[in-house]
Order: sequence, then structure tokens, then C-alpha cells
Amino acid sequence: MPGLTFVEESLEYYSKVLFNGRRVIKFPEQAFFKWLGRHHFQTPHTAAIIDAADLDTTISIYEWWRDTTKWTIEQEKLPETTLAATGVRARDSPYRWLNVKKNGATRVNAKNWLPIWNYTLADVEAAIQRSGVKLPLDYRLFGRSFGGGVDARFLVPIKRHLPEDWEKICNWFPLAELEVWKYERWVEKA
Repeated sequence: MPGLTFVEESLEYYSKVLFNGRRVIKFPEQAFFKWLGRHHFQTPHTAAIIDAADLDTTISIYEWWRDTTKWTIEQEKLPETTLAATGVRARDSPYRWLNVKKNGATRVNAKNWLPIWNYTLADVEAAIQRSGVKLPLDYRLFGRSFGGGVDARFLVPIKRHLPEDWEKICNWFPLAELEVWKYERWVEKA
């Protein structure tokens, strides 16, 4: 989601610590357009505006990765063979496990590779600890990276701890409050 302060602060930190101040190139999550196109947490008024924008919400995650990597290669004048690394782990979900089994950890056509595809969470934590790089705020709030998702896992902690970012989310998804309300009413009070 564009412009969230806690994400921007993390990217600035990683830019300094990992890339000697070179800026991290950002693209919105592919699913962001899908959420908008499906009128996720939209009012009738905002849904009409989204429809008028005629967003292409049919692009697949593989097309998105391929295209954003291609744009980055062109912009940064990198070798055509450059692949984007992602933090996807096969053990994150059964779907991801099957996907890695089927497509492998290096996908030249999608222009990406999965360097930690076979890591356990303990492996990831140990590698981060050895590196001396600090985890972003996401891990304290959600126990994982934000990575997208307009659902209670992310919305409840953001609303409670990051009011400015909560306001930005509600600008994009005006009815996101409903997800928090459902959680507070049906999960916390259960």
C-alpha cells in the first residue's frame, strides 16, 4: 500500500544499512490493484471512481514480477539476465510449497528467484541475527512482514499503534473499519 510511514522508514533503514544509501525501488503490491478492482472495502462512491479509472486488475503475480523487474533493469541499466530475489518461503503455505515444487526456486520467465525457499522460520531468524540487521516494525506488530493483506491480521495492529498509517489505509479502503469491527466483536469478545 503506497505511502505507509512504517514501510517507508524500514526501506530507508535498509537502503542505508544494506545498499550504502542507494534507494530501494518500490512498486505497489500486485494484489493492491486486485483489491481495488474487486471493490474491497469500498463505498459505492469510491467503487464508481475505481471503475472510471479502468485499472487492469487481471495481471497475474508472475506478470507483475516479470514487468516490475524488467522496468527496474531498464531504469537501473542492469544486465538483462538480472533476477529479483523474493523472501518467499515454500513453508509459508501449502500453495507456495506446491508452487515451488512445480516451478522451482528460480523462475527465469518470471524474472525472480527464491533464495530462502527452503528455510524454516528458525533459519530466517538465525540468518537475520547473524547479519546484525534489525527486523522492521512489521515483525513486532504482525509477527511477519506486512506484505499486503487488507485483513484483521494487519489492520487491527495498524489501527491501534499507527494512527497516521491507519488514516492512509482508510483513504484507500474506506470501509476497512468493518474488518476491525468484526475482529473486535467476534474474535476478541468470543
